[in-house]
Amino acid sequence: MSRPGAAGPDVDRQPHVDEPERFVEVPGDFIGALLSGRAKAARPARDAPRSVRRPNDWLRQARLDLETAALMRERERFEWACFSAQQAADKAVKALHDSAGTEAWGHAVAGLLEGLDGVPAQVMEAGKRLDKHYLPTRYPNTHPRGAPGDLYTADEADRALEDAATVVEHVEGRLPPA
Repeated sequence: MSRPGAAGPDVDRQPHVDEPERFVEVPGDFIGALLSGRAKAARPARDAPRSVRRPNDWLRQARLDLETAALMRERERFEWACFSAQQAADKAVKALHDSAGTEAWGHAVAGLLEGLDGVPAQVMEAGKRLDKHYLPTRYPNTHPRGAPGDLYTADEADRALEDAATVVEHVEGRLPPA
């Protein structure tokens, strides 16, 4: 739903979920930017009191997602193993942002990592590989044919689990003790 000239050629105006008459601007290539890490991933928190920061909860959920990924790998649900691994890394990095007092936006692990100092290259590379599992693991229309459950392999799931563990371990090493 685009209104020519309303906000420039690369911006679509889409209705806000709760208010059909209100429109929010969405850059035309936002998904591509998000997945490639070009989208801005973090911004300073809005004067959030320390009591609302919950990095340990983010990390706990990251560990649970990593456990789910391993269970899905065992059950040969390779697409869900890959997606759960991506989610584990996403939530782990959000734990670091939360601890630092920055808000993390989006689900691109590499983009979220770019908003942090001192991230080793191997962790960044793991994030980039995991980002490729955010959409295609769940939606058939992201593939030329076939359901994601028929397309993902054990090797892909194993690599995703390794990559997620790399990111989670990096975060665990940087978070202050609870």
